[in-house]
Amino acid sequence: MNNVGRMTTILKQILNSYKLLGECLSVTRVENMLQIHRFSSDIRNSSQTYNELYKYWYNRFISDDILEPEESAGYIFAHLFNKKTISLVPQSCMNNLIPHEKISYVNDLCVKRLKRMPIQYILGEWDFFGVNLKMKPPVFIPRPETEELVKHVLQCIKCRLNNHGSKNSPLKILEIGCGSGAITLSLLHNLKHENVKFVAIDATSHAVQLSKENSKLLNLDMLTKLQILHIECGVAKSILLEKFAPFDIIVSNPPYIPTSDMKNLPDEISMYEDNIALHGGNKGLDVIDGILELAKHMLTKNGSIWLEVDSSHSSIFRTSYADWMVESYKDLFDNFRFCHFRKSI
Repeated sequence: MNNVGRMTTILKQILNSYKLLGECLSVTRVENMLQIHRFSSDIRNSSQTYNELYKYWYNRFISDDILEPEESAGYIFAHLFNKKTISLVPQSCMNNLIPHEKISYVNDLCVKRLKRMPIQYILGEWDFFGVNLKMKPPVFIPRPETEELVKHVLQCIKCRLNNHGSKNSPLKILEIGCGSGAITLSLLHNLKHENVKFVAIDATSHAVQLSKENSKLLNLDMLTKLQILHIECGVAKSILLEKFAPFDIIVSNPPYIPTSDMKNLPDEISMYEDNIALHGGNKGLDVIDGILELAKHMLTKNGSIWLEVDSSHSSIFRTSYADWMVESYKDLFDNFRFCHFRKSI
């Protein structure tokens, strides 16, 4: 029996027992893995230009129904030249033959994409609101919409700093569910010389660790302005945060996807990103309600809360949350995605 035959036998033997996030491997996926194996063997012994290999993978991504096939291939091949996008790579470079040692490397990256791994995890980094962040599964990947949330919060902070005057006490900002650190670190990057103090917390240790790694990479790990803490929930959260409270601003991109929508998530999300950072309970409000309850005790009298929410939540907040004055803002896709809460007078 040849190597491919042996591999087929082994994969079929484990098919009924091997699961990835609760979903069994399909025979189609087994066949795809075998095709990838055959292709990998073939190109190791052939001469390919970057452009030829790029076109192969671009077409392969299309045939395998990979989301954003052109962008996926483009980011991977741009990465080979230390560029952010394929448009920044000179065509003369793309026409060069690929060095033998790079063939396996680019092949491995593209195979990961065929397995639906998000491009951010494949590259191990991603740009967000002017900072470059290290990315690791299963920590939640920041989306373009969240950059808009940062814009709103940054404007709010600057306005409050202007009204804060020359007070000795810093403006204090709490982020709940910091993930990779995208929100807090991008804000602090823009406010390094301002009188501010950030506290960023997350319920998962791997997220806290990644936030700390990113703070060091960005030279933002300054204890006088930033604390990143692993705090799980409930009473422990309140006790640990009390020594930093009250906060002038609380910001969060919490889990807000309703239970009924979780089954509709693409494989890139459901297979790789932490469900804890996504699932918001029956109506998507479980964590949001917890944040608003905590804020009643942790927020200054004139404090603000900024949340990224599901598009269905805006109307609920306006009609059912009498303790709060709520303003809603649309994202770049014209959905009501951000809410600004202030205590009702």
